Parts: sequence; structure tokens; C-alpha cells
Amino acid sequence: MRNRKKAQRKREKTRERQGTESRAGQRAAGRFWWTRDGRYVTNSGSSSRSSTEDRRTSRTATDGPRQVRKTAEAHIKELVECDQPLKYVQLTRLFRKAILGRDKVEDVEAAVATKRYRRFSILYHPDKHRDRSERFSQCFQALSSAHEDLLNDIQLSAW
Repeated sequence: MRNRKKAQRKREKTRERQGTESRAGQRAAGRFWWTRDGRYVTNSGSSSRSSTEDRRTSRTATDGPRQVRKTAEAHIKELVECDQPLKYVQLTRLFRKAILGRDKVEDVEAAVATKRYRRFSILYHPDKHRDRSERFSQCFQALSSAHEDLLNDIQLSAW
């Protein structure tokens, strides 16, 4: 805690010497603020950002929202909920990505992969979805084969 306060005081002294204000000082003086839709607005030109800029994407608000990549879990949900026939290979690949998360095969332990597999197996088990049991049984088969393949790859990488 002390180190954080010391660093903050040091930054403030540096800004005073340079003649620049901190964001908190600018906000207190009413020179900039965040709008509800996430835009950054200033009254003076002393800010390093442009006059209206999106906080999350660091783009100007006129460029539109930034495209966010969908996770494997979101893709799986879309595939399961739509009425198109399921593709076994695509589902297996997506479940493998979902079980891995952001980790690589070499970095994942078998216990962690099994824990993630169990979480997905609870979500996509056909007994949980009796109204669409055929669709979810296909899904569960893809999940279990992805888990088996992943465990084999983990054992090979450890060897």
C-alpha cells in the first residue's frame, strides 16, 4: 500500500513539474468525463485523446463498435440452439477449444482438462434436455471424443 501511494505521489510531482494534470485532476476540474455510452469527452485540448473516443476500444466513436471474437463456448451455444444439422467434426473441434481455453496442450494438466470436461458435460448432457435429447446426445458424443483426444495429446506431450 505504501509503495502504491509513493508511486502516485511521484507521478503527481512529475506532472506538476511538466505542467500536466492527472486524469483525476482533470475530472475534478470538469475538463473531461465519461458518458454513459462509454465515450470520452473533453472540454479542453490538453488531453492526449481525441475529443470523443470510445473507452473500451480506443477508437473514435464514429468508427463504430469494435468487433469482438466469439469464444468457442458461444459458438457451441449457437450451433446447439439453431435448427441446422450438427456437424460432428466442427463440434469436436469447438469442444476441444472450449476445454483448452486459452492454454496450449503442453500447458494443460489432465486434471484441469477433466474438470473443464465435467463442467461442459453437465451443461450438454442429454438427460438435462429431454425435449431435444437426440441433438444433445450428438453434442455429448462430440464432447466426450474431444476430451479423449485431448487427454491422449496431453499424455503424448508429457511423454
